Amino acid sequence: MPKISIIVPVYNVAEYLPKCLDSLVNQTLRDIEIILATDGPQDCHDICDEYAKLDNRIVVIKNLGGYGKSVNEGIKIAKGEYIGIVESDDWVASNMYETLFQKAQESDADIVKGSFYNVFEKKIKPSRIKNVPQNPFSVLDYPSVIKFQPSIWSAIYKKDFLIKNNIFFMEERLSFIDTPFHIETFVKAKKYVFIRDCLYFYNCCNPNQSVKSKKKVYDGIITESYLYEKIKNLDVFHKIKNVFYAASISHLLWNYNRIDEIYRDDFWKKAQEYISQWKDDCSDVSNFSKEEKEFFEYLSTDNSFQNYERNKRTVKKYKLFSKLTLVKVISEKGVKSVYLSKLLIYRRKIKL
Repeated sequence: MPKISIIVPVYNVAEYLPKCLDSLVNQTLRDIEIILATDGPQDCHDICDEYAKLDNRIVVIKNLGGYGKSVNEGIKIAKGEYIGIVESDDWVASNMYETLFQKAQESDADIVKGSFYNVFEKKIKPSRIKNVPQNPFSVLDYPSVIKFQPSIWSAIYKKDFLIKNNIFFMEERLSFIDTPFHIETFVKAKKYVFIRDCLYFYNCCNPNQSVKSKKKVYDGIITESYLYEKIKNLDVFHKIKNVFYAASISHLLWNYNRIDEIYRDDFWKKAQEYISQWKDDCSDVSNFSKEEKEFFEYLSTDNSFQNYERNKRTVKKYKLFSKLTLVKVISEKGVKSVYLSKLLIYRRKIKL
């Protein structure tokens, strides 16, 4: 039995796929299984088949019909003790799975998550969760971790834990289906371990990523609603609900700012429908940022998105205006000049 089964959903990434697969087949932990779940097109199928011929640890499954279905099928057929998930346009450090598995063995954790790098065209930026211990903890110890970027791909999950808790992906063709998986696993895990080492390289340069599509308008609301229905009746939920609400508002706000302005009116209405299920139960907004709190307050009332946008523009203008140096005094060559903004209002000679 391999120690880890790594599931790679593949779709339209021929340009990036070889780098991803090279980083997996060259892992220092050799006892792994690599499941390539490819939905094409043909060039992706061909790359997967070629790698499978060269490495008997690779299993190829084809045409499952979407990200969620691909990962779910991978979980079902996986032989490993732990499950890893890798985005097919990303890559990993050569020691990633050895490091995560060693920590899992030491702690018998349900989940071990590492830090990661955001890779941009001209820079690489580390992303780490701060102020959490490196020994096992649960959601009750550090509920604020719920607000951290989902980053499901920088972790390994005990397969028995996923199966026993019926944790699978949504199978609809939607963006943001990693959010429900991330939060559900964290809420249900008894032992969660986080390590500060950055082991995963998250590629932010692929223009075809679905999260970059401004036409994916309602996916974020659908996934938030799905997650809320799935965990709202858990015993632990009432203890972490206010952090969950803050995370949900954070996700909605990010999506609101991402989509085209022509869709914002409809998005606003559907977001209001979603939060109407729990807004009166949100008794503590201390986990909200200032911007999230304002967004939530407008969504929670009958105010339209036009009022919210108008307020945003007013605040933006005020911040810009407050940065202006209205009065400026310049003394040079024996002359003192006073300006109001760029208008000269006073000038006189200085006695030397």
